[in-house]
Amino acid sequence: MASITCKYHVHMPARWACEHCQINFCTDCIAIPKPGKLPSCPVCQRDLTSLGSGNLVTPFWQRLGRFFLYPFYPTPLLITWAMVGAGTGIVALFANSTLGLFSMVVLLVLLVGFAKYAYVVLEDTAHGHLTPRPYTNDLFTDNMVLPFKQLALMFAFGGVIFTVFDMFGYTMGWLAYTVIILTLPASTMVLAMEHSFFSAFNPLLIFTVIKRIGLPYLFMMGLLYLLSAALSTSQALLLTLLSPKVAAILLAFTGLYFWLVTFNLMGYVLYQYHEQLGYSVEIEAEVHAQPNAELTVSPELRATEILIAEGKSEQAAQRLAELIIDMPGNVEARERILKVARLNNDLVMHTKQGQEYISYLFHENKIGLAAKVYQNAVGFDKQFRPVRAHERVEIAQMLRANGQAKMAVTLLANLHTEFPSFDGIPAAYLLAAKMLCEHFSDDAKARQILQFVLKYYPSHALVPEVQDYLGVVEKLAVK
Repeated sequence: MASITCKYHVHMPARWACEHCQINFCTDCIAIPKPGKLPSCPVCQRDLTSLGSGNLVTPFWQRLGRFFLYPFYPTPLLITWAMVGAGTGIVALFANSTLGLFSMVVLLVLLVGFAKYAYVVLEDTAHGHLTPRPYTNDLFTDNMVLPFKQLALMFAFGGVIFTVFDMFGYTMGWLAYTVIILTLPASTMVLAMEHSFFSAFNPLLIFTVIKRIGLPYLFMMGLLYLLSAALSTSQALLLTLLSPKVAAILLAFTGLYFWLVTFNLMGYVLYQYHEQLGYSVEIEAEVHAQPNAELTVSPELRATEILIAEGKSEQAAQRLAELIIDMPGNVEARERILKVARLNNDLVMHTKQGQEYISYLFHENKIGLAAKVYQNAVGFDKQFRPVRAHERVEIAQMLRANGQAKMAVTLLANLHTEFPSFDGIPAAYLLAAKMLCEHFSDDAKARQILQFVLKYYPSHALVPEVQDYLGVVEKLAVK
């Protein structure tokens, strides 16, 4: 795992740090910033410091198995066997022919083609593509000069070694050989990224790459040495255990296989350290918490959770209010601001946000959810009421249907004083009277409400129904 982890997702690598608050954040905690801008700390609003996306990338020494599996993906496996098949076919076809030179040229072309594909693997991996891309013709047609530049580098380095041996003797010659062997992977990596022979041959640039990668570069060198030893050992075993023809096929495959493993490893090291090296990638590393991790909400809402965790619940409420203004349809934000208002015991904010939320839900025709919001709100504040009369009536109807008659009757009380011009008062009070009579056997209260409707709304269309129900109530009262 990365050495720096998120304070709030302790199993997650951190991507950003606030130097003022001394808090590290992962990508689930912080909203993705606009291009060219740094994200701000959820707590103090100061710019955050990047910890480098390399802190998110799994270190190459923790994913060694994946390098060995890479050549078995369909595209590299197909290309490898196609090269092996073509090569062994050419050798078999011209084994006893005078066209030996022609077969050597064909084999060289195949080798150059595979070298080009190996560079594709290195570059793609370095840019963040951790699985091979599907086969396309440009795998072999773009930048076909890279294998020849690599060959030129080998000749150039060989020339350096020969010159040192010739001019300074055996000891210095072997020292130069050792240094070049150690720097050759860095040179190959530079060539893959810069596509320049002179950059790849520039000792200053090569040693800069090694210095910025640091000790892991030496670990990579150790792995490359082990890969070379594994190749030699496997090929020796194949020659010992198998017939020459079968061994020749498998020798070719193992050589190409380890070639891809090596270039995939070098590409991943570039990817892991691309920020330190100043290289841009096409796919930034993104690590997200698993569904069952601590919290997996949007970074905007996650910021409010962080504020609450840091003891700044009032600031969290204000941030949520601003978010709701920008995103009125963010139901989760509306739910959270009510919870935070209850946490802060802020009746004013609770009333305002609760009423606005219920009105929003009515606008979206989500009456059932509005009824649930009301139930939760009145559980905190007994005086809470929706701001509109028709909302109260429809919620009361929903509550009655859900077996919450007492809450429904309370919600309908005093509508005529708060909404004197509301034309639905007779229907609302008829509903209240029915609930009082049928659910609570409070016939006296029901009769009082029905008589009120007949007295103050004598011309309303519901008067006949009110009169009929009043008759039913009076009969029940006599019994």
